[in-house]
Amino acid sequence: MHIYPSSLQARLRRQWRGGMILLLALPLLTLLAGCEQQTTQHPSPACPSSAQNVTWPAPATQVISYNPPSTAPAPVTLQVSQTLEVDLYGPWTWQLRSLDSPSILTVGTPAGYLDALGQSCVWRFTAQQAGAEQLRFFGNGMCQGTAASCVGAFFNLGITVTAGA
Repeated sequence: MHIYPSSLQARLRRQWRGGMILLLALPLLTLLAGCEQQTTQHPSPACPSSAQNVTWPAPATQVISYNPPSTAPAPVTLQVSQTLEVDLYGPWTWQLRSLDSPSILTVGTPAGYLDALGQSCVWRFTAQQAGAEQLRFFGNGMCQGTAASCVGAFFNLGITVTAGA
């Protein structure tokens, strides 16, 4: 056992406590810094088409924006020759699963392109004939952290489109 003067003992205790607090706080600060970094990044979705800044001859008749995990959009009603734009937001990989066969809608080209702001995958459809169709999209959550901190998320989105004469 070492014997130190009381002032030296008090100073050593303060230094030891300060060091322990720093050692305990450091992992917490690192974790918070990592969370901040992940929440401030806004990666773009992974779209099937690499096209950007697409210009259409006219604006879409209706636009639907979907940001998971919000509820599915309300059914859409179009007239023949009207257009529907579907904007799927988030750091997701998006796919259009299928159109019914025969389809009342045609999908515009490019299909599933990244919008000008880099925030959404955009699909554009035109009603070709009267009828009803279910558009089916699949969204796969893209991981932004380490493999250990990632949680997979999948979304199946259905949008009912009815076209009248």
